[in-house]
Amino acid sequence: MKKNLTTRITSSAFLVLSVFLFNFSESFSQSYSPNQMLIKFEPVVSDATIANYKNSLGAIEVAETQASDIHLWYIPNFWLAFINHGWININEVVNGSVGKAEVNSAGFNYESTLPHINLGASSFSTLNPTEVCPEFTLFPPVKPNTVKVAVLDTGIGYTGDSNDPEFCNDGLFSPYYGSYIGYDFVNNDSEPHDDHGHGSHIAGIIAQMATFNPELDMKLMSFKTHNNQGLGTAFNVILAIDKAVLMGANIINMSFSYPATPQGDKPDPLKVAIDAAGDQGVLVIAAAGNLIPGNPNIGNQLFYPAAYPCDNIISVASVNCNWQLSNFSASGIPEVDIAMLGESIQGPHFVTGNMVLKSGTSQASAIVSGIAAQLASNMTAYHYAPLKCSILEGAQYTPNLENLILTEGVANAELAYDVLMNGCSPLDSPSDQLSIPGTVTSQASGEILSVFPNPFQRGLALIYQANQAGEVTFTVSDARGSTLYVEKKMQDEPGNIEFSWSPGQSLAPGLYFTRIHLAGQTITKKVVKE
Repeated sequence: MKKNLTTRITSSAFLVLSVFLFNFSESFSQSYSPNQMLIKFEPVVSDATIANYKNSLGAIEVAETQASDIHLWYIPNFWLAFINHGWININEVVNGSVGKAEVNSAGFNYESTLPHINLGASSFSTLNPTEVCPEFTLFPPVKPNTVKVAVLDTGIGYTGDSNDPEFCNDGLFSPYYGSYIGYDFVNNDSEPHDDHGHGSHIAGIIAQMATFNPELDMKLMSFKTHNNQGLGTAFNVILAIDKAVLMGANIINMSFSYPATPQGDKPDPLKVAIDAAGDQGVLVIAAAGNLIPGNPNIGNQLFYPAAYPCDNIISVASVNCNWQLSNFSASGIPEVDIAMLGESIQGPHFVTGNMVLKSGTSQASAIVSGIAAQLASNMTAYHYAPLKCSILEGAQYTPNLENLILTEGVANAELAYDVLMNGCSPLDSPSDQLSIPGTVTSQASGEILSVFPNPFQRGLALIYQANQAGEVTFTVSDARGSTLYVEKKMQDEPGNIEFSWSPGQSLAPGLYFTRIHLAGQTITKKVVKE
């Protein structure tokens, strides 16, 4: 990995519903369910206060999530017309709610339509490691520990009911779906039948990843959050997140997006739900988003949920076999974390089960979810932090992605496994100097002579021997990839240079990474705060 992992910028957006990412169209629309709002109150707010505010808006309680305490309210048109004795619309109600001290989060119940384009076939159309694009390492060692992966999408292709399902591709799916298949939040029943196709394709990619590691004990769950038009609501996504956590999901795949639009200082309800999943140790793999090729109005558009500044999200861009960013893929630093192959990826048709090719950051995200599941099987105590750390630290650098995404690299399962085993767990002890896999780390630019004390309590000092002149950058980041400190010094000639960092006692104990960057080369050393 070439770039230092930096803190995702804090931003929020209009709450949305999701746009699937396997294809594109010349335009996409974004709208919200009429007169509906999502609202979450601060924990100290009483039920009576919530009821009074609801009544003051003339709102009707449609539903409430059990885990994240997010309400879905409907406000009739006639009431909106006379609030405060004057005309008012749902925008004013939402914005007014965000400004109230007792409100933790508020937003629209957004929905959006499915973009569409056909990229055509590719000579690389399978996940088989003997046929996939050269240099993509997809299959790390595994252990027989159970890993649960929840797919939030259009459901899964099967006939019959969940007690005796016949999957569209039974040989592929049966080993990975147990007695609990999932839930349909569109029709509010326990049969998440796929009537669109996207969900089956995504789940099929993850399942194919598992077939090449027979010892992997992976359980899939499909939560139908989008209908047969690829349309879903933000509230359904939130309900599915809560349900996935309740059912013990370790990883949640979100291969959908909506345009990121700044809203205010308070987090969106969907971000709140993702953060709550993070509190339970759940990792979210999110598609970075698909642009519309050739449309000059889109530019460097960012998409949620991938761009949310959540510690437990990995945002995935798409590249082709030459490790070049796909012309449809969103990018951005620090919002987009890593890249993976996303063009002409094989997956099952939701009715026939035959393998079909689709492209997008959706497919790239599914492959990363498959890698994450395999890595997670090696963890006896599962938590997203070391898993995310290993995937990002193990990114294989490519100059094609310079200044486009955070890691400037593609996911590499073998390198991520090595990092997970040797460097990204907060339980690890200090070790010798670690060069990030995939990064040029020869001694041409210099070497770290010492970091002391290590372990440290209040602060530390680092001495670096520069073998050439240039700007030397010193950074410190935590195991989640968040940058805590940056210092730059100009080295006029070869020689030693010293940096120091004094976070004080307020810094939490655990594993941290010090990095030196000079002349395109990065060297990392692990340190531990006692």
